[in-house]
Amino acid sequence: QWQALPTIHHNGILQGYVIRLYDLRTAEVSNFTVIDSGAQTYTYTLVNLKLSGYQVNIMAYNQEGLSPPATRSIQDRARKADPPRNLVSMATSDNNIQLSWQPPAEIGGIETYTIMWCKLGTDASCRGSEKNLSVMGSQLSVKVIDTWEPFTRYRFALKAGNSAGLSDLSNAAVGYTVQGVPSSPPQNVMVQAETATSLLVEWNAPPVQDRRGVITTYRVYYYVTPSVSGQQMVRAEQIMAVNITDDSQPVLLSLSELEPFTSYTVMVSAVTIEGEGNRTEPTGARTSQAAPSDPPTNIQISDVTVNTVALSW
Repeated sequence: QWQALPTIHHNGILQGYVIRLYDLRTAEVSNFTVIDSGAQTYTYTLVNLKLSGYQVNIMAYNQEGLSPPATRSIQDRARKADPPRNLVSMATSDNNIQLSWQPPAEIGGIETYTIMWCKLGTDASCRGSEKNLSVMGSQLSVKVIDTWEPFTRYRFALKAGNSAGLSDLSNAAVGYTVQGVPSSPPQNVMVQAETATSLLVEWNAPPVQDRRGVITTYRVYYYVTPSVSGQQMVRAEQIMAVNITDDSQPVLLSLSELEPFTSYTVMVSAVTIEGEGNRTEPTGARTSQAAPSDPPTNIQISDVTVNTVALSW
């Protein structure tokens, strides 16, 4: 808003006013014209501005040119956006990756989202270079199309961008182009006695290149080890399912309600949404000793004398 130029300063026939807007961040210049209407006060609304600082120059003009500018500054109030939230990846039927997310919690003015992805060599590090794709800030999902390798694990993350720059990374989402059944069993299975009635079982996921999907469950098979060598014995196999949320971490499980001082055989398999992989080779351990659970039986007393007694059981 500004006051009309006094008539004494028109120096001719006043035609109007020019508003020159200078973006301090991008150096972009925009001009707006307001025709003289004879009003004492003029108001003009600047729209579609970015989060930035601006210099505003207002000049009167006639057919001979522009007056010196009246200058005002608008402070830059922009700051980087918070990271996008809840990034989720999902393989599509045409073997691409669909990503969806939620916008940052507080800071708005999002102009773009930059999506980054790479093929994982390990659970945490990329194998090869990282790729990226930018989409409009109004989008909250996108299908990422690339020359994906089959049965391969990829990591996705994104940043929100406004006029102040890019946010920090969102949470990472890990996805497979095509999920399948793990091609190898879990690794480094160790079984040891925990108590007289429990065993501690620990293992690692199959190698990254053999998982063929996101492992959601492990199945632990265990049974009492046959005690007669070379003899076929009926075994009562039991199964315990272990659900996980991060298949990059080792798993520790306590098998409880076992028999004291008894040898058990344990095998583990990995499961994706497509099915169960092979079991590990059998691994055994024996529970710890415990105090006897029953008293002696058939106690007999005989040959009682003044100071002796014979006991048998």
